[in-house]
Amino acid sequence: MLEKIKKKSFEGEKKFVENIKAYVNDSEYFLKKGDLIKAFECIVWAWAWLEIGLEIGVVRDAAVHGDRQGAAEKNS
Repeated sequence: MLEKIKKKSFEGEKKFVENIKAYVNDSEYFLKKGDLIKAFECIVWAWAWLEIGLEIGVVRDAAVHGDRQGAAEKNS
């Protein structure tokens, strides 16, 4: 599940995206430390934030809608 979320490119409301990325990073941290329970909990939270954001329209799949923000950051 971690790799599936990490491969996703998404954009949207800043706090939503920050929380998703923070939970993914936390999951990686706990995974490296061997704490599988906390790693799993974090990735479930990341997935929940992503799904909720998609459902209520504050997060978009950049692969579908185009990665406008990512392209703008690269050009800066």
